[in-house]
Amino acid sequence: MGFDTSTVRYRLGPDHRHHLICTECGLSPPVDSGPVEDWADTVARTSGFANVRHTGELSGVCSDRDRRHAAAERH
Repeated sequence: MGFDTSTVRYRLGPDHRHHLICTECGLSPPVDSGPVEDWADTVARTSGFANVRHTGELSGVCSDRDRRHAAAERH
């Protein structure tokens, strides 16, 4: 399964999550985004910009061979 770069997940409200997405099976567990949020807050504070938003994409290949194999057989 190839990673569809047009797939985006939006979460309304101030508390959003970042995910690590498997490019082979689509598994997408949430990840600790504290460091990203801290970095975005620092950039906003030091740049003089207001209402700073950010996006980020983390992808790779998960360690679950069975899940990846099943996903490959479906496609």
